Amino acid sequence: MLLSEILYENEYTSSYKAEDISFSRIVVNTARLEKNCVFVCMRGMRFDSHSMASLASLSGACAVIADHDGRVELPDGFPLFRVQDTHAILPYLISRSLGNAWQKSRLIAITGTNGKTSTLYLTDAILRRAGYSVGCVGTVDILLNGAPLPLRKEEEDAVRTMTTPDPTVLFPILCRMAEAGADYIIMEASSHALAQKKLLPLTFELGLFTNLSPEHLDYHANMEDYLRAKALLFPLCRRAILNGDSPYSYEIMRRTGVKSLLVGSEPTHDFYSHSVLSHGARGTDFTLRYQKEEIPIALSLSGTYNVENARMAAAAALTLGIERRYVTEALASFEGIPGRLERLTPPELPFAVFIDYAHTEAALKKVLSAVRSFRLPHERIILLFGCGGERDRTKRAPMGTVAESYADEIIVTSDNPRKENPHEIISDILRGMPNKKKRRVTVNRARAIREAVLRAKAGDIILLCGKGHEKYEITSDGVHPFDERALVAEALAERQKNQKNKESDVT
Repeated sequence: MLLSEILYENEYTSSYKAEDISFSRIVVNTARLEKNCVFVCMRGMRFDSHSMASLASLSGACAVIADHDGRVELPDGFPLFRVQDTHAILPYLISRSLGNAWQKSRLIAITGTNGKTSTLYLTDAILRRAGYSVGCVGTVDILLNGAPLPLRKEEEDAVRTMTTPDPTVLFPILCRMAEAGADYIIMEASSHALAQKKLLPLTFELGLFTNLSPEHLDYHANMEDYLRAKALLFPLCRRAILNGDSPYSYEIMRRTGVKSLLVGSEPTHDFYSHSVLSHGARGTDFTLRYQKEEIPIALSLSGTYNVENARMAAAAALTLGIERRYVTEALASFEGIPGRLERLTPPELPFAVFIDYAHTEAALKKVLSAVRSFRLPHERIILLFGCGGERDRTKRAPMGTVAESYADEIIVTSDNPRKENPHEIISDILRGMPNKKKRRVTVNRARAIREAVLRAKAGDIILLCGKGHEKYEITSDGVHPFDERALVAEALAERQKNQKNKESDVT
């Protein structure tokens, strides 16, 4: 392929011409440099790869693309192309190199602090119920029609650590889905991806905004900066579905002018949910009003926050013209979302273990409120949670305060400490938990889970928060396999064995 096919004349300055350069691959990671590739220099939070341009020339690259003001050292006569912003141009380069094949599908993006993954799964269920082929790019997995999309090793690594993968991974995935016949592709759009301009070439049929609460303030300077990043999605969207209960939605409309519909709990909203009736762990009923039509919905999921996610998904589907019967059928038969208040124990046990991804103050409050709403009077909520290392420290004490306010017993433990000292993270959490009687600390998360299951009494509801769908733990030594479902299963088997031994001792 010629460089001129993906880098246009009005986008660069150079003493060379793009039509004179033939290349094999676009590379941004120096570990993947190869002969005849084009190396794109990128500025990151901790490292600027403009300093590695000389390595690219030595590795056989045929050209380097750099920012106008990026300092690079290259041999005389080596093709260098200067652009305004390599972050902004990279997704266009990748997309064009793939023939912009994603355009064969209609795209839907979901952004917000909490509820993105749940809303994605619910929207996917409705669209597939209506007979459409659907691709999903989200925090939990990359799916095509409900089945995992086969990924290459480098894609798996990127997907595991990012809500929205980098363009070198994201665009090939989108294009493979489109080529495979996906009518719709639904994706989660993180604030990082939007701020880093990863999605610029894309046009979304719908953009959904769920809510905004403090998160990622280690990356964003403040809530205003966080909101500004989220709002970057909507100029890329033809229409928007916004949470009318969030004041940030009105600010998004004011800033972007996007054609919007509001979803919420007020009769003035375009989609209005009311008459919410909880059936405990069996699900929730509610009515959705849209264009003077009342749509009764029997949702298979528990918790008021799942009503918020379901009405957002229903609003998206109805806006796309999906018949209401597919909406109600899909929501009634929906089997649940991995790691989102997912039950890990069979109903015949006298206690229950749930797992949830909640890792922010708002998400923790929501999931605990949901469990409190369907628990029986004699049942206790035992919460096990921690906070990630090298991430926003300001949320730790507030999460501790929420835990103490909503749970009956708390086990504070580790959760992806990375290179930070787990004891220091836990100390930050404990600052928000003055009641020492309700809490205990077990730093080793595997040990904490085992002890919680073995000590469980009849009527206990054990809630493991923070990791959800994740099957790894990040420590100072790197990434290690860590599957909470397997740990719970092992503890249940040990508990059952202990019980049998007790019974045999009695006999």
